[in-house]
Amino acid sequence: MAGMLIAGMDGIRQQTDPGEPNSRNVYEDTEGLDRLPPTLGDAVRELQRDPMLVEALGEEIVDKYAALKLKEWEDYCKSDPEWNALEITGWERNRYLESL
Repeated sequence: MAGMLIAGMDGIRQQTDPGEPNSRNVYEDTEGLDRLPPTLGDAVRELQRDPMLVEALGEEIVDKYAALKLKEWEDYCKSDPEWNALEITGWERNRYLESL
């Protein structure tokens, strides 16, 4: 959430035009849209490469968060080497849903 707030604040400071609202179903119609990183590992590496977020959050926080999440990604990959990104695995259920 901090990243979204930082990006929004940067857009306000830079007076970036957000464009027209998008009301289409982006699950089915992705034409012209950037793709999100497909895995947690990829998302963490994108965070580490984003100079605006690193500066706003602080390099130490980004480094510690990245190390934590990359360890989590490594544990996940070890738990199910044939994972399917479209399914919730037993590892995810145990790690996240059972704690609710």
